[in-house]
Amino acid sequence: MHCPACVVLTESELIDLPEITSAKSFLTKHTVEVTGDFGDKELEHIAKDLSLEYSFNWI
Repeated sequence: MHCPACVVLTESELIDLPEITSAKSFLTKHTVEVTGDFGDKELEHIAKDLSLEYSFNWI
């Protein structure tokens, strides 16, 4: 993420996923905090799934 629009886009895309209840992006840290109901998935599996689904190519 490099601008406020990236924050809005990231949060809005993630919150549209059925298992996610909230998403908060931090521009200065280049991180996203996600909460939701992921069943019995391990943290590493959740992170991998989200990373694969939302891989962005930044220009």
